[in-house]
Amino acid sequence: MHPGRRRQGIGRALLDAAEQRFVGFGGRRAGAMVLDENELAHGAWSAAGYHRQPQWSRWVKPLAAS
Repeated sequence: MHPGRRRQGIGRALLDAAEQRFVGFGGRRAGAMVLDENELAHGAWSAAGYHRQPQWSRWVKPLAAS
């Protein structure tokens, strides 16, 4: 998000709306992929009630040459 738009509740409102829609479809648990190095995001996700699960890692496979 643009630094001039931070701390206005925009991201939180979007996340709340997405979570409510997910619950409406029967969702029971949400997850977020956050880079280890993105410490600014760690605080935002933590403030939204998410917590890190250190036992999980993301696995990827490129399907096309970059």
